[in-house]
Amino acid sequence: MLPKKYRLQANEIELIKKRGFLMKSKSFSILVSDATEQPTRFAFIVSTKISKLATKRNKIKRTLSSSVERIYDKIKPNKCIIFLAKKELESANQDMVDEEVLQIFKYNKLSTN
Repeated sequence: MLPKKYRLQANEIELIKKRGFLMKSKSFSILVSDATEQPTRFAFIVSTKISKLATKRNKIKRTLSSSVERIYDKIKPNKCIIFLAKKELESANQDMVDEEVLQIFKYNKLSTN
């Protein structure tokens, strides 16, 4: 799990939903907004439309969080990023998610590599 200093608070999520720009991939979408002089921070949203069971939603959040944690040092600073999960994440394994997270960050120039 990401340390608390790298996670967004609830009141910040609403602002980013309004002013951020959306990028889509097969298993999730991300909302990205610029931040000022802060480390890059994240939030993970999994709707009850994806699964009614909280345990499955939490597993998806942990999978995404773990993927971000592995590549955090490659991500550009001063960003606020919200992950919006899609139904496909319910059956995805950790390696697939890791690859897709890295791919969307590289494609949208959010990573240093």
